[in-house]
Amino acid sequence: CSYNPLEEEETSAAARLLVANAKRTKATKLGLRGLGLTELPPEVWELTHLTELHCSGNQLAALDGEQLDALTKIAELTCDGDVTARVRIAKAKAEQATELDLSGLGLTELPPEVWEMTHLTTLVCRNNQLAALDGLGKLTHLTELNCSFNQLAALDGLGELTHLTRLDCHRNQ
Repeated sequence: CSYNPLEEEETSAAARLLVANAKRTKATKLGLRGLGLTELPPEVWELTHLTELHCSGNQLAALDGEQLDALTKIAELTCDGDVTARVRIAKAKAEQATELDLSGLGLTELPPEVWEMTHLTTLVCRNNQLAALDGLGKLTHLTELNCSFNQLAALDGLGELTHLTRLDCHRNQ
């Protein structure tokens, strides 16, 4: 594996061009997929009219939650698994949401912040590669849990979920 600064410059320039075009045309959708970006161009956060932002296939370590908050019209955000999960969690925490959907993100474990969200009533984490739900017993207000299509062999802490009325855990180990 080799580092090529010219390639990074070219992909960064391509991203900036796409962002500039979205700004000029007031586009509601922006696709920055597969550009090899390590961070999004700062101009992205000025695109307050965006309803969709697609940035999967990059090497983004994180998205700044405060900057993301500026994009108030975002209804659909697709980044690589862990980044999207952390953004959804941060947004849900900020809004004190009672529902959290982390489906189909390719996660091998849920971020620890999930287990701090003790007010959740619905947790959907289907279609990942989860082998355990380590903090499940902390979510004592859950009424609905969908963890189907994972690699779970057991659901430790399930007995603590006395309000649970709907459990979907099919297609696991």
